[in-house]
Amino acid sequence: MEKDLPIAKSAPSNIQAEQMILGAVLINNRVLYSI
Repeated sequence: MEKDLPIAKSAPSNIQAEQMILGAVLINNRVLYSI
């Protein structure tokens, strides 16, 4: 399924990347506010 549609494969990876970035930002904000 993943190899059939490259576009469909790239979309979830982009979403995961955005979620990871947002998660990292939230973690960084929590660390900054906790200090």
